[in-house]
Amino acid sequence: MNETRYWLWLSLVFGAANPRVWQLLDHFDSAHDAFFALRDGEVTGLTPAEERGARTAHLEQADAVMEYCERNGITITTFDEAAYPSILRRIYNPPLVLFSMGHMELLRDYIGMTVVGTRHPSQYSLRITEALAGGLAECGMTIVSGFALGVDSAAHRAALRRNLPTIAVLGCGINVNYPKENAELKEQMAESGLILTEFLPGTQPMGSNFPKRNRILSGLSLGTVVVEAAIGSGSLITAEHAADQGRDVFCVPPADILDRRYAGVFRYLRDGAIPVFTLNDILNEYYTTYPHKLSTPADPPYEAKRSQSAVLSREEELPPPEVKPKQTEEQPEAEAPAPAPIKPDNSTLDLLQSAIVGCLEREGKMHADVLAARLELSMEDLMMSLTELELMGVVTSLFGKVYELN
Repeated sequence: MNETRYWLWLSLVFGAANPRVWQLLDHFDSAHDAFFALRDGEVTGLTPAEERGARTAHLEQADAVMEYCERNGITITTFDEAAYPSILRRIYNPPLVLFSMGHMELLRDYIGMTVVGTRHPSQYSLRITEALAGGLAECGMTIVSGFALGVDSAAHRAALRRNLPTIAVLGCGINVNYPKENAELKEQMAESGLILTEFLPGTQPMGSNFPKRNRILSGLSLGTVVVEAAIGSGSLITAEHAADQGRDVFCVPPADILDRRYAGVFRYLRDGAIPVFTLNDILNEYYTTYPHKLSTPADPPYEAKRSQSAVLSREEELPPPEVKPKQTEEQPEAEAPAPAPIKPDNSTLDLLQSAIVGCLEREGKMHADVLAARLELSMEDLMMSLTELELMGVVTSLFGKVYELN
């Protein structure tokens, strides 16, 4: 049975990013079963718009979407398919359907980093975007952004200039050319990277689409980098989604703290966002978890040599202090042996905690995202259990959301 038509029908009825559809699907084994229950009037509590959609949407419309996509080289991936990106399955309200052009296989085994910012960036922000996005791509990360003018487009182009793939998430239908200035960029990305959207073909870029789109932007990556954002910027919605999803939030400190174009990042920097001064500020968060996939930059930007330090020049460098051995005839007392560490009691663990401990025993140190994927847990459930285990003395949290057993 082809379930795709039923997933598309649900998209027609509920629209994009409507979390109520997941409340419905919790009661059914498949989109097929949900379709018949809605069609036969067995579901109550629908909104007027949802009731109207259930009456007026037809499977023939879903079939027409499938035929259009097949004719135009557009891939449809539904939530129940193996090709659906596993990292998106774990976010709140994942998209029912993804429409794509390019290489969906990029999402199978990759390390994504979302880079976002204003549509009207300063020259400072454009230079930072080029250095960060391009450098991260060279070090093994796949750059994800929203395809808007400004910082988003600069991030995509930084990867393409290095002949590396990049992923765009649209706030409109995949066949809609928006922004028009990026028509050529879209062709380049479809050839070597990936264009992605949850909106049905033909959907126009309305303002309400972009906040919905932003949860996918953050959900596809381990972290989100905000390069430049004023108060009220849509980039901050992406950062908010990233924080809610348990992903890292990075912010580029402004060149001028009085410049209102950067005022949106201040709160995140105060609340614990990771400030980015070099590529290593990002890479260090993940290198211990993905050493086989990430490399360090051969020539990290902005890294000053010791001789270039404004605090201590080469001529002023001091020799290391000399420590003279203490002369005494007395023999030093033997140090008392250190007490043996107390082994945590694992007999009181619940099933979820035991599963986490078992996974860490087999794999050793693990990043929280990898652990969540391995155990098929939501980030919220995983972090709650990890916190409990840490308080019990069973696990230890390391730098960059990496955990290991005590």
